[in-house]
Amino acid sequence: MAFITMLRDPVARVASRYYFDRYVRKTGPAVQLPLRAYLEQRDHLPIDNGMVRCLSGVTDSVPLGGCTAEMLEAAKQASDRFLFVGLSERFDESYALLCKLLDFPVRYCPPTNINPKRPAIETISPEDIATIEQFNRLDRELYLHCCRRLDKQLSEVDVSAQLHELQRRRDSAWLRIFDTHSQYGRQRWRRFAKKLLRKKQYG
Repeated sequence: MAFITMLRDPVARVASRYYFDRYVRKTGPAVQLPLRAYLEQRDHLPIDNGMVRCLSGVTDSVPLGGCTAEMLEAAKQASDRFLFVGLSERFDESYALLCKLLDFPVRYCPPTNINPKRPAIETISPEDIATIEQFNRLDRELYLHCCRRLDKQLSEVDVSAQLHELQRRRDSAWLRIFDTHSQYGRQRWRRFAKKLLRKKQYG
């Protein structure tokens, strides 16, 4: 069995989580608190080295501030066993590599789950960024480790054809529409099939 995952820059990930809670879910302390106060409350595990927690397998069992160098090493070793670890900030390269490794056809991937109210990282104050980095030092180390791994894979695997095809499909209005409707059509069919199966099971 092979595993794949995508990681995100820790600052972008935590900021995105805050603005998602604040403007989309509209629940919890993010609704009332500015970003730094939300961070300094430290009552929310995902803001504290969330990627290391997930990949080391101790998501909820370690309290805030309790992540260790041993957990970081376990997360690095786990990521090294994955077939593929992509990076959100390098989506095109990551997607092209995944298609190459799995021999998948390249398709246009429309942006989804975009929060229009989330400000750009560049507009977040240096003090808030420093606070996020302080709480995610181990996540930063893991992210850099996976950056180096991606660089190494891309130096060994030629994905130029996949990148060219991705850009071709992105530039073509017809191909964008075709790929988008194909993806959403499959999603709708899966939802319909699940509903049909539940009806058969439970009457």
